[in-house]
Amino acid sequence: MSITLSEMYKIVQPMYAICTAGKGFLGSSIRLLSASRVKLNPLVEACRMRMANHCGLIVEEGGQLKVAEMLGTGLEINPLSDYFFDEKDVIVSVRKLSFTELQIQQANNFVLTVHKTGCLKYSTVELLNFFSVNRNVPKNMYCSELCEIVANRFNKTWSHNQLGHRKEAAGIAPCEIQYGCGEKIWDRYPK
Repeated sequence: MSITLSEMYKIVQPMYAICTAGKGFLGSSIRLLSASRVKLNPLVEACRMRMANHCGLIVEEGGQLKVAEMLGTGLEINPLSDYFFDEKDVIVSVRKLSFTELQIQQANNFVLTVHKTGCLKYSTVELLNFFSVNRNVPKNMYCSELCEIVANRFNKTWSHNQLGHRKEAAGIAPCEIQYGCGEKIWDRYPK
């Protein structure tokens, strides 16, 4: 089910997770390595563009809804429209957790503050080793880890697999956000 940019702006709000699938080697590799975490066939999912290999959080900045995401250059805040005019990445799912209005405001301010300070760097090592995360205030992380750490600040999680790991490890894959605890707002490929 496709969606236009104007329709997407109508359904998203701050702290919703945007899950995307990329066509490149890295996207296929992440899907291959993480599909089993959501009980899907890694060999099938690696080549399909249905399972997320990247994610970000919707934030409100200057009255506009944007995507906060960990990229190779660190935490970036980009226009949501980037995903509608990029042929490499496709939005496959939008999810939300039950944050209160105050929690949404606090989480949004936290992400914007971290972005402005420039203290958060992307971690390729963490991307390749989902299970080695063991810290409360990381300085290096990958995309889904950012989403999970923001959720953990309010005693929430995006993934059923994380419920036993709180405070111990964030090691979460983008597909765990796509198929996890969050309420489904929109799916490109409904089951």
